[in-house]
Amino acid sequence: MDWRADDCQRTEQSMSSELIDVYDENMSKIGVAERSEAHATGAWHRSIHCWVFRPSEPGHILFQKRGSAKKLFPNALDITAAGTIRRVRDRVRAYERSSRRLDWMSH
Repeated sequence: MDWRADDCQRTEQSMSSELIDVYDENMSKIGVAERSEAHATGAWHRSIHCWVFRPSEPGHILFQKRGSAKKLFPNALDITAAGTIRRVRDRVRAYERSSRRLDWMSH
């Protein structure tokens, strides 16, 4: 499978208007906001982080380099794969979207 398939090809514009659940410091849901607004205001929201490491090489973790066109932290090192959970009911789909980005590693 091509790692850029499906939602992985979404533009930053469409991603910024996604609705996500926002939480208070106790992780109690307090509302819904657009992804771009949540990031701009620092609102708490859920995300998926996938870290890849080699048990045979302790201390070695695989990072990715963010694209130069990224709005936030272009060309910076980042975790292996990640994704914002759009809504509570979307947790499994968020995991699936993030794990598709790792599909290239199984080849």
